[in-house]
Amino acid sequence: MAGTQAAELKEYELVVGHFRALAETRFKLIGLLPLGSVGTLLFIKGQEGQLVMPVAFFGAVITFALYVYHLRNDQLYGELALRAAQLEQELRLFEGSFVQRPSAWVRLTKSHTIQHGWPIVVVYAATVWLWLSFALGEAAKSLPLSAALRSGLSTSLTTCVVFALFAYVSVCTDRDGARLKKAVQKAMPLLEAVSLDAPSTGPELDEVAFTLRRALRQPRKSEDRLRRRLEFYLRPEHFQVYIGDVRLGRPLGRLAAARVLGSVIEQPARWIFDVSSGRRG
Repeated sequence: MAGTQAAELKEYELVVGHFRALAETRFKLIGLLPLGSVGTLLFIKGQEGQLVMPVAFFGAVITFALYVYHLRNDQLYGELALRAAQLEQELRLFEGSFVQRPSAWVRLTKSHTIQHGWPIVVVYAATVWLWLSFALGEAAKSLPLSAALRSGLSTSLTTCVVFALFAYVSVCTDRDGARLKKAVQKAMPLLEAVSLDAPSTGPELDEVAFTLRRALRQPRKSEDRLRRRLEFYLRPEHFQVYIGDVRLGRPLGRLAAARVLGSVIEQPARWIFDVSSGRRG
């Protein structure tokens, strides 16, 4: 028990360190990116030649790429916070900083609270808009239109493009998150009932693989890959190494099934357990 607690304490230190590093990366990016963009645009605005428009398009693309990178960091950031909370519970720190991390409660509108998420989207979207409006404004100079019309056209086009880009990312995030939750909710009851006696010959695994593939909307050929992964982790000798103690003749149960499914679809077992049990809705 003492060894387990020492290992958990060590992991807790590592998790908090990674959490802090990701938080610092996030705030450095959102602090320096707008200032750097404005400074660069002011510098290139007075430059002659054909370099202005490519540089502005380059700035827009890089900023959007950084936004996508930020979204991946956000996934890891959130998971680290939840893992830290889980470790605090296991260490019986029931009033720890993560386990009792307050939710956002101040509402600006019906659907917007004061939090980290949407303001960061605004920063990135505004920065992409600035770069792109500059690029399209330069491109519009060659059009046989008045200055007012060119400005209105470039501004309107920029706004539409930026809105479409960020709306597409938001839709993809919500859609695929919902698919993943649905896959977990459908597959977990099937997997919980599987026994370790002879899992590779059981038709249950065919049903689990089929259910996962359909819920995740993956191509048909991925079903064999999912089946092979399930077989691998459910072999008793592999189960003991990657999942935990072998319990022949007994159904897996929710916790062991969550660990197996997490290894198969490469998602945290803690999150899978929470989704299947309804612990976090």
